[in-house]
Amino acid sequence: MVSAVGGQTADTGGEVNKLFAKWDRPDSAGCVVLVRHEGKTVYERAYGMANLELGVPLAASSVFLLASVSKQFVVFIIMLLAQGGRIGLDDDVRKYVPELPEFGKTITIRHLIHHTSGLREDLTLFNLAGWRSEDAVTREDFLRLVKNQRELNFEPGSKYLYCNTGYHLLAIVVERVTGAPFARVARDEIFAKLDMTHTVVRDDYRLLIPQLAAGYNPKARVSSIAPCSTGRRGRATSIRAFAIWRCGTRTSTMAASAAASCSTPCKRKASSTTAAGLPMPAGCPSTTIAG
Repeated sequence: MVSAVGGQTADTGGEVNKLFAKWDRPDSAGCVVLVRHEGKTVYERAYGMANLELGVPLAASSVFLLASVSKQFVVFIIMLLAQGGRIGLDDDVRKYVPELPEFGKTITIRHLIHHTSGLREDLTLFNLAGWRSEDAVTREDFLRLVKNQRELNFEPGSKYLYCNTGYHLLAIVVERVTGAPFARVARDEIFAKLDMTHTVVRDDYRLLIPQLAAGYNPKARVSSIAPCSTGRRGRATSIRAFAIWRCGTRTSTMAASAAASCSTPCKRKASSTTAAGLPMPAGCPSTTIAG
């Protein structure tokens, strides 16, 4: 799935088609391209197959799992909660997730957002424990893993190290503050308000998602099903819905400060450099989360 916003109007005469020609075959997994210019879709086309086993071609309405692109939705909800005074970005995460061990150093929500917590990577730990990458991970599995961590990689705030663990914890924070499943919060406060049809949080690996495109390993040419994870990934959407999220053209009210906060770099301790902020769409719904 490829989405582009701004820039020059797409050349519908063939230049874009040339870029994706090698995937535009009945024996190849493919992609969907959408280009928007000045608030309007100027180019949209699907290339290749959504499912090689069943011979289903991709379409503009095909739904894709977003993997780690999902993280921006988690942070956006966290920022809405912070705006509403429900949480503080500098709150100790253990205030909401007491299962997290006491490491002698405070880990804040801000640390989780910016990958500066020092927590160890859950995917690596699961692999070391004998789990396979395609194994489904439940909330209980994750919390058991977190509770058994004995020390941090570094002092919180001192370094940047990409960490999926933090985003799973952020999703748990959302659920415990709102009293609702993360999937419901995302649906009610983002997807429904922006009319992002065909967009869901896959919080259960058994969830059936209409028009879902299979993911393929380019070397082994086998389909892969990403294990369920509410925080670090797990969102599924179509290119059209994702363009709505990126552009915010379907709403007249914008949560500008929340989006700006999400993309603001975070300074690290004893360093003039910064940890990266998260790219956020320029237009998102202004809302107050209930619960």
